[in-house]
Amino acid sequence: MKYEGATLFPPFDLPEYNLWRGQVGTVVEILANGKAYEVEFSDREGHTYESLGLRPDQILILHYEPVDEIKNA
Repeated sequence: MKYEGATLFPPFDLPEYNLWRGQVGTVVEILANGKAYEVEFSDREGHTYESLGLRPDQILILHYEPVDEIKNA
């Protein structure tokens, strides 16, 4: 499944980055053949306040389509 450009959030706090469970980020790059993602967290004006690499187990991808459409992507 392609996650570049996907909207996500960390399911737990990452205090060392001042990120808290539920803050919304965007995958901007897929790293290490999908073993990690470069994720940007931006404010409402689009200014990035944090950018870091996260593993798949550190994020929850938000889906905007029915599950059947996602499985067939």
